[in-house]
Amino acid sequence: MGAIMPSKMPGPKRKARRDDTDFDQYAEGGEVESKFEPVKPNYGVRAMGGAGESGSGAGGRFTMQKNLGKNLDLEAYLEGQAFKPKGMSPKGAITGGGVKLTKRFAKGGKTESKVNEAGVYTKPGMRKSLFESIKSRAVQGTGAGQWSARKAQLLAKQYKARGGGYK
Repeated sequence: MGAIMPSKMPGPKRKARRDDTDFDQYAEGGEVESKFEPVKPNYGVRAMGGAGESGSGAGGRFTMQKNLGKNLDLEAYLEGQAFKPKGMSPKGAITGGGVKLTKRFAKGGKTESKVNEAGVYTKPGMRKSLFESIKSRAVQGTGAGQWSARKAQLLAKQYKARGGGYK
């Protein structure tokens, strides 16, 4: 999901008790204070920053990657900012984060057309040329070079209309 901007957080509702112990009630059970711990340079840390007259700051991304198998990787990351105003203690916030699962598939080879292999067509040459013609065009909602069930229906219709039959 990601971090929520402090300005978008719901405000407190003032609740009164009979014994004069009024309190603020927050939607998520109470205000959470963010604690900043400086990140030490480590594997997978990308940081950028600089210093100016008002203080110094940096931002970066911390990633950890785990190989789960031959073709599977899991990566988790946190993004954040840190700054140190002059004369004050360091402050920072996590601005985002997430998890990414990467699955690699084997490269597929080009398959040869198996049209007319069944040997049941009376005009296999005509059917083959119709097949190549229909496959090379973008028709029936399917792109050129792709095959679909709708294109197969169109091929059967055209084959029958041109006098083709089955043995």
